Amino acid sequence: MPEFKNREEYEKWKTQRQREREEKKKAEYIQQLNVDPINATENQETKSRAHGPLIKCPACKNEISKNAPICPKCGEPLKIKSSFNNLRTRLSLFVVILAIASVAFGFLRVYYGGKYGTHVVLKESFSFKDTIVNLDDLLGRPRIVVASEHPAVKKQLEEMGLIETDEQAQERIQEDIERKTKEFQRNLGF
Repeated sequence: MPEFKNREEYEKWKTQRQREREEKKKAEYIQQLNVDPINATENQETKSRAHGPLIKCPACKNEISKNAPICPKCGEPLKIKSSFNNLRTRLSLFVVILAIASVAFGFLRVYYGGKYGTHVVLKESFSFKDTIVNLDDLLGRPRIVVASEHPAVKKQLEEMGLIETDEQAQERIQEDIERKTKEFQRNLGF
């Protein structure tokens, strides 16, 4: 970069460099199209097939490719409209949705299964363990297995009333013992 005596010289040099870059870009684009921008002789159908859908340049109204960054006739830069059909946009949106879902499912637990329907419940702490729970598989297992492998799920199922609490289980077992003891004593003749 050359040295400048004052800011004005620098600005003049910078503007000139910008113009040179734009001219170079325009020339590269025209060469890429392999078309004489002033005396173009292609018909409408050939243009459309070769360069994609055609639009009119906002400055000179010349028909140009929708994909062109600049007008090959007048050099007008064209604003590229972003669309949802753009693969990069779709991929970015998918990644964002996936990230949000991951965070959400870290705080949510989804219960589903047979006669119980579907329930979405907040977890007490962030975790991906037991995010989606099949109640049919879980409720057919012994209490001790559910309690040891899925303690947070067990607690929520107790709160939802789908399984009995430890206290209720102890009372039921105690009543069963007492009932069977009385039945056994009756059978023995006490």
